[in-house]
Amino acid sequence: LFAVPFAVLQHELAQARLGKGAQPVVKLKPGEFYSQTTLRQDIEDIEAKYGSIGYADVKIEPEMDVDTVAHTVSVTYRITEGGPSHVRDVIITGNKKTQDHVIRRELSQHPGDLVDKGRIKSDQTRLLNMNYCEEGQVQISPVSTGTEGLKDLQLKVAEKYTGSFSVGGGYSMDESAMAFAEWSQSNFDLFGYDNGFTGGGQRLRVRGQIGDVTSSGLVSFTEPWLFNRRLALQTDLFFTDRFYDTYTLNTRGVDLSLTKQFLGDWRQRFGVGLHQNTVDPNSRASEAINDQEGSYWSNTLNLYIFRDLRNPSIMPREGSYYKIGGTYATSALGSYADWVRADGQATYYQPLTKAKDMVLKLNGEASASWGLSSDEDVLVFDRLFAGDGNDLRGFKWREVGPVDSEDEPLGGMARLVANAEYMYFIHRYFAVSAFFDAGNVWNSASDFSVSDVNADVGIGIQLTNKQFPIRLDYAFPIKTT
Repeated sequence: LFAVPFAVLQHELAQARLGKGAQPVVKLKPGEFYSQTTLRQDIEDIEAKYGSIGYADVKIEPEMDVDTVAHTVSVTYRITEGGPSHVRDVIITGNKKTQDHVIRRELSQHPGDLVDKGRIKSDQTRLLNMNYCEEGQVQISPVSTGTEGLKDLQLKVAEKYTGSFSVGGGYSMDESAMAFAEWSQSNFDLFGYDNGFTGGGQRLRVRGQIGDVTSSGLVSFTEPWLFNRRLALQTDLFFTDRFYDTYTLNTRGVDLSLTKQFLGDWRQRFGVGLHQNTVDPNSRASEAINDQEGSYWSNTLNLYIFRDLRNPSIMPREGSYYKIGGTYATSALGSYADWVRADGQATYYQPLTKAKDMVLKLNGEASASWGLSSDEDVLVFDRLFAGDGNDLRGFKWREVGPVDSEDEPLGGMARLVANAEYMYFIHRYFAVSAFFDAGNVWNSASDFSVSDVNADVGIGIQLTNKQFPIRLDYAFPIKTT
């Protein structure tokens, strides 16, 4: 038996906040088995509903009347509401380097707003994800001001070192041997010379790499609040020299993008890319590659919308990632040819246990390109490829798809990849997995067919940390086209 006399709760929340016909807050039902877990969840849900309308001091006290003869329990939720509270001020302590405005601009609550405990929790998560503070060291709590109906939000942080310098090397089936050096500052301040150029919330990254297959350099700068608005400007200056079996591809360029949040968790990104590509065939090059010898400007406009709810950001165990958009290369910007490409991706992480130590990851990617005059106008550096450790792990780098007379990959105009992976987390940053990959690359978008795909299966291990990241996958093809 279950009885819950809380007329105020039903009126204030179920009607005002949940709307007509909404499901009731309380999940314990008459006739069901009593559950202490469900009781605790009910209390949390009631507090959350009250907390979302400013009742920061609400108290929920359950009273149980147990009938040992009938084996029933009657539960009464005693609610002491208090009153709604508004934010008087936000007080920040512990930030020795990060400027106050860098933290305040990330908050969703400001003086005059109702105190919302749900938004407090999301603000804590957002500040932690900025990676300026020690793990778990962001605390936001409403505190009394001595004035009824007014609360201060006390925000305490414990900062960590946000700069890093690393030198290392590695080996992979795709890149062979390589060495790199990288310096980054995730809390950079371009004009903060008096504070060691830190504390402004900007990001700066400088990386150089030399290897048997690829040598590259990158300078990347991000201003996440351009013109004091939630508008991120990113600028990347880069060069890449990549050595293929029958030719060398040298790319120099700059990428500029603006990213803005919209529709809740969704973001839209508009970008411009200015790339100069030089194809230098060697003596073993096929006629198809020799015909592309020379330097070409590939200048593009692109627009993407995406939503990233993966948690945590490193080795996720739950959440999702969605992206859709396209790229347009035009001779109006000096590009060698006019072409368009559409891209889409969806990734989903489903925990299989309450402890989230077993996770199923599902991923799907699709791309299609069209030359506005002819597909043949689109050169090798702007085509689509598949086959490596990031898509079809049972196939060699770029092995999947069209090839020339020398078996050198030429790329295609349509691409499809699907992955299913079961991951078992032995430790927070250590997991073993079993996976299945499928996909293909076609000469043209009209050749696209979901039944005409390659497939592989395999196992892997992944260890992710800043000092010594390792990823090893062993896979073999089970179907080739």
